[in-house]
Amino acid sequence: MDIACGSGANALYLAERGLHVDAWDISDVVVSHLENRHPRLYPRALDITAAAIENSRYDLILTCHYLDPSLAKAIVRATHPGGLIIYQTFTAGKKADIGPRNPDFLLKPGQLESFVSGCRVLRFEDGTDIVDQGNPMAGRAYIIAQKNIDQ
Repeated sequence: MDIACGSGANALYLAERGLHVDAWDISDVVVSHLENRHPRLYPRALDITAAAIENSRYDLILTCHYLDPSLAKAIVRATHPGGLIIYQTFTAGKKADIGPRNPDFLLKPGQLESFVSGCRVLRFEDGTDIVDQGNPMAGRAYIIAQKNIDQ
């Protein structure tokens, strides 16, 4: 599953590698561009914050450049035991010309780790303090976590 899929680049990448991918975004324009792009890609236009995500449905949930802390528990619940959660978004240290301007949509220190509480963190990188604005991780953080089998 790709939450807030935007242009769908990540969802298409996964579908091209054999995964069946639900790609959700609030923009019906974006979703209409994804329709019929790949037989394993299932785009839906909907308000993610109001959508119900089925428990233990997905082996992988990916979220890039979108932040809604209220969805964190639903994402973990929707991930199949042993499945992966990949979350990348902007931090308060982002460049001024990229990402959201509203500070409510920027990661606070420790917030990303709290989203996957109870899961095994496989990889975490926080680019908040990266000064080199040419570095693609500057002002971004990501985490890859695996939901515990007994969770």
